[in-house]
Amino acid sequence: MEIVTRTDLSVSKTAAWNVLSNFPGWNSWNPAMRDICVERLEPGAKVTFKIKLGGGPLGATAVDADLLWVRSGEGFGWRGPRRGALRKVLSGEHWFMIERRGDTNSVLHHGERFTGALAGVLDALGAKRRIDALDASINQAFKAAAEAE
Repeated sequence: MEIVTRTDLSVSKTAAWNVLSNFPGWNSWNPAMRDICVERLEPGAKVTFKIKLGGGPLGATAVDADLLWVRSGEGFGWRGPRRGALRKVLSGEHWFMIERRGDTNSVLHHGERFTGALAGVLDALGAKRRIDALDASINQAFKAAAEAE
């Protein structure tokens, strides 16, 4: 299952990157990924955060991942969970990329790809629709934060 989104931004690529790469600031704008911690912005670094999958009674789920790639000033991607049996049955790759559109505009490309034995089950259970909505809320919150800077 794969989800790919695109959000037009009325800010420069540099301004968007400054918000995206400021991990301590994510709690101020990101409605779904909370308490993100990135060891260092380079491949192989550990990423941890809590994901709020909705307003249900379960609250937030802890996630740990490995940074797969980093393009300074442009984007990064991670895959989790880092280890264990779950990684074999369900793994998720998540990425953010910022594309320049002139001097004062840019585009956020944001996506996820789920693999493993349970990836098809997620899709069959309607998870794609919920994840689409969650990603849309992240994108709109990012847009508001970046354009407010």
